[in-house]
Amino acid sequence: DALEVDQAPSQDIPRPLVIPAPKGTLQRIFGTCQVFQRLHDIKPKVTGLTVPLKVMEYYQKAHQCLEREDWEMAVLFFSRGLHLDSQLGQCLFEQCAFLDALDIFSHAAELQPEKPCFRYRCMACLLALKRHGDCLSLITKELKQDHTNADVYILRARLYNLMQQ
Repeated sequence: DALEVDQAPSQDIPRPLVIPAPKGTLQRIFGTCQVFQRLHDIKPKVTGLTVPLKVMEYYQKAHQCLEREDWEMAVLFFSRGLHLDSQLGQCLFEQCAFLDALDIFSHAAELQPEKPCFRYRCMACLLALKRHGDCLSLITKELKQDHTNADVYILRARLYNLMQQ
């Protein structure tokens, strides 16, 4: 009788075991971004590693969500981990998300003004966005701070040539 079958207590169906992802899966997902690549190397007792430990926490929470098949929360935790990583701007740049990369690099340049690499990356983003005037302003500001970098002079000359064509 079909009615009796429906009233019978349902049996727990065992969850399938989560098979570890094949090697290289994270690289295919996250590209060259190394955020989640070396999390097991982080030693919790070392001071000054607040951000890497938080990235590891988000990574672990994301994996727990994957095991529960809570895809949205997994994406959220992976995203939080990515946003904490210092290499995020480069990942965005490589994915041609130049405006987002510019935001990350600009913020990094403000927080660490002693490191010109972030200003150079801002220049690259501005060039990719074809915001030549803004790039030229940034180059001029950079040359006032550092008169010795020949590469910036060359970049300025090439940008002048580009703008005159």
